[in-house]
Amino acid sequence: MKYEVTLPMSPPVCTVQHKGERVIYNNKGRPFVHHFIKKRQKAALDEYVKHLRQDIADRRDRDGIGTYSMFTTGIRVKIDFMFPHPSNTAKKNRSKRLAKITRPDVDNMAKGLLDCLTYVGLIQDDGLIYDLHLRKFTVEDGKRGVRIEISDEEETLNTEIETLKAEIEELKAQLKQETTQKETRNGEV
Repeated sequence: MKYEVTLPMSPPVCTVQHKGERVIYNNKGRPFVHHFIKKRQKAALDEYVKHLRQDIADRRDRDGIGTYSMFTTGIRVKIDFMFPHPSNTAKKNRSKRLAKITRPDVDNMAKGLLDCLTYVGLIQDDGLIYDLHLRKFTVEDGKRGVRIEISDEEETLNTEIETLKAEIEELKAQLKQETTQKETRNGEV
């Protein structure tokens, strides 16, 4: 099974790494640290959930009830965070996809999104992920968003098998061509 979606939103710059901490004293006067989610982070996670739920609902309506199921086995996840170009980007580079090497860190951006994928029920647990590809780059303003591709082990294996078959056929063709060239050279000598 495979699930692909591009969320039409700007990738959030507030990540789960940006948690707030506050020292609170209990009734006996002992201090403890209270961790809380900042408002910007909660807003970003809520936007992920909103777009994911909308996509799931659209797929259920389009494909019929019962065609949606959760990933419960090992999965491969690819996530592309596509930011708009900064205003100081040269005009000649605005149509290109450029690597974004500034904050936020891509691994921290993925943590919140993976938690949201679990929360909406797309994946049973983010511990099932055995292969995670993350990219962060800038694109034309109209193409910004977050692209997610999830595939289970069977889908991944089928894709890899098809790729290997194509490579084998290509190698066979090259070998046949080289053999024909050698025979031609030997016949000329």
